[in-house]
Amino acid sequence: MSTLKVNTLQDTSGNTLSRVLQIVQTVKTDTASQSISSGSQGNTDSFFTVSITPSSTSSLILLGGFATFNSSGVEQEIHIAYRRDGSILTTAVNGGGTANSIGDADGSRQRASAGGRSQSTFHPTSFPIYLLDKPASTSSLTYSLAFGHGSGSTRTMYMNRTDSDSNNSEYSRYVSVFTATEIAP
Repeated sequence: MSTLKVNTLQDTSGNTLSRVLQIVQTVKTDTASQSISSGSQGNTDSFFTVSITPSSTSSLILLGGFATFNSSGVEQEIHIAYRRDGSILTTAVNGGGTANSIGDADGSRQRASAGGRSQSTFHPTSFPIYLLDKPASTSSLTYSLAFGHGSGSTRTMYMNRTDSDSNNSEYSRYVSVFTATEIAP
């Protein structure tokens, strides 16, 4: 048996190849809920996070997974945004530079990373989580989600369940997954 140890890998043109340094994952199988007023956002800081400590300030963090939400009331827009250490993450890696990780500001509209529609109190929306972050840090980082709705009044929002949550086979319980992968550039 042989062992190969290298400091860097390069392609035939001499470009350094990326490599995965670590992967951490959170799987949430239970439910959560928050009451959110019109124009406000809740967050998953206390019940759905993933934490990672980069080994280098040049590392990239690839976020992945999915999260399922539902809202009280019918025909509700639901939106999410990424958070790092309690603040909305506003930039993402884009080629050699950065780009917004939330939609552009435009009047009173909510800025979000993804959105969907809860057609009824028993039709949840599953959101993909997919973002490349360059935090330039070697401190422990905690990623979470902000979430909100498009109603003009206060609504209760649910994670991993529907608002109409009767105990029968017409309703489901869901899982949400949050993964952070450190990549050496």
